[in-house]
Amino acid sequence: MAEVRREGQSTTTSQHSTGPRLVKAVLLHWHGARSPTMAALKRLKPEVSDFEGERLYEEWREMGMESLTSIGTHQMVQLGKWLREDYFDVEHPSFIQAHDCVHWYSSSSERAIESGQAFWKGFGCDEEPQEPLPLSSHPSELPQFYFQAWRFNKEFRMAVQQVIYQPDFKKLARANEALLRRVWKTISESAAEKYDPVEMLFYLPYIDEYSQCEAYWPSGQQVVLSKFAPEEQMEIAELSQWVTERKLFIPGFGSLIGGKLLHHVTETLRGEGTNSAKLSVYSCHDYSIYGVLSALGLPHLPSLPTHVLGFGSSLLFECYETEQKSRRVRVRLLPLPFRDPRFQPEYDVTKPTILDGLIDISFVGILPVIVQTRQNPSSKKDEKMKTIPLDILVKLSERFDLNWMKTSQYKHTVKALKAGHQMDDGMQAGAMPRFTHFMTVPFLAVMVVVLLRVVYSRRKAS
Repeated sequence: MAEVRREGQSTTTSQHSTGPRLVKAVLLHWHGARSPTMAALKRLKPEVSDFEGERLYEEWREMGMESLTSIGTHQMVQLGKWLREDYFDVEHPSFIQAHDCVHWYSSSSERAIESGQAFWKGFGCDEEPQEPLPLSSHPSELPQFYFQAWRFNKEFRMAVQQVIYQPDFKKLARANEALLRRVWKTISESAAEKYDPVEMLFYLPYIDEYSQCEAYWPSGQQVVLSKFAPEEQMEIAELSQWVTERKLFIPGFGSLIGGKLLHHVTETLRGEGTNSAKLSVYSCHDYSIYGVLSALGLPHLPSLPTHVLGFGSSLLFECYETEQKSRRVRVRLLPLPFRDPRFQPEYDVTKPTILDGLIDISFVGILPVIVQTRQNPSSKKDEKMKTIPLDILVKLSERFDLNWMKTSQYKHTVKALKAGHQMDDGMQAGAMPRFTHFMTVPFLAVMVVVLLRVVYSRRKAS
């Protein structure tokens, strides 16, 4: 059951205060610390034999790749506790009462579901939810379409593969060539010989992923972290963040990788259908959060004092009702809920505490097309507020959800998933640009026409 009630609060509400009143909230949170992906291991150590004799690799293989760790579980418990005790109970003490229910949605991945279950343990519920609610009543609407939409858009994956050809990407690779070669050579001689500087930069996020997983590993075993000083780790993390943003904030693709999830969030905020809960929580992935931010119109992440997103990063949507009964939405990002031991080696990862560093997402200037359609444009005072009218957010997400349904991959994806086929994980696997994607039906059709014209012209000449 995923519809639960809060415990430990009085059923009486406080006196109505003047000013905007919080009426609904939605939290999207990245899962807790996990073991690395096999894709990352393959990039760092191209030969399987490279891992032989490494105790850490054996521990990961025994637990299972991409699995939530005990520290990740503890992080999620603390995240739930923080949201209840240090945020809602302090800033909005009358928002959720004992008789109010909450909703839970989740990615289908085991680590996301386990993270959500741990979150609710920390949040405190009369009944801890065991299974997330379905995102749609249609059987073909699978959770992957919402939380991992980038997997099902071939055009987007092709665009990701092309970022290395952009001038600024090559420029950054050349500027950091010495660092990149030193890093890759330290980790793997075979990888350093295999990749050129541009490829080294393109694949650098795998090193960052590996070291981040290692930093929070319960046993404390290290393979990568021990080879670099905290200052070098910071350089790797910042470059990796830049590459990740270039892959996930590609202009024109925000609606396709985050629009469907954003649409569900706005419907939840609007309270349509079964989305009547005051608080709804979505357990997801880092790229789910990136996708929603891209769909909102952000060209990149806001300036982060922490430089990187960490496990448990969260996106909080707050819907306020004004005295005029209109509703406005505030979006806040919690980029690094827990200290990163890569940069602070003295930090005890077994005792995670929340860093309350919420950042407001400003809507000024990022939604020009939608804002211009309003009958009553916002005043200058309203523009300075970090909120957006709910009706504008709904219109935006409805358009994006429609765009998703029109994608060329949608019907094919539904059939493939129903047949139990695995989708190509091109972006996560870091596949470099190939020329096979040019052999599409339109390309072949053009080639046939060209050949026919050549044959016709030769026959006519003879």
